[in-house]
Amino acid sequence: MVIFRVIAFVIIITIISGCQINGPGKIHKVTIEKDPSAFQVVEVTNPASTLSLTVRHMVSNDDVFVECYVPGFQFTDRSTSNTNKEGHLKISVDHQKPYSVYKAAFIVKNLSKGTHEIAVTLVDSQGKTIEGLYEQFVVTIP
Repeated sequence: MVIFRVIAFVIIITIISGCQINGPGKIHKVTIEKDPSAFQVVEVTNPASTLSLTVRHMVSNDDVFVECYVPGFQFTDRSTSNTNKEGHLKISVDHQKPYSVYKAAFIVKNLSKGTHEIAVTLVDSQGKTIEGLYEQFVVTIP
């Protein structure tokens, strides 16, 4: 069991070190130094499309690391087909205008102290929300 945790930690650190999303100044590369078992996990499914969305998040200082797992789904900024098996995420913080993220893992950086609501929505390659694949969670920055 310890071996699996070490392997999971190495994989997460590898993902984190490569994640840098260009956006409206809120998402940046950051190093997470906490145990990955501290992640909070929520899973939602859509039986009509056979897709499921698992969202994990962890707070570190004033940053929130978010990881989304969608088996059989390709994250892309370009449409190569008209299926709902590819697309991207729409992220909204505190009900602000959502912005697009084209990777499964990202960092919401420099949040102010207090409680914040983060919404993650899976959209297809045409920009349409995939029904039922939406998750909203609350984080508290100390």
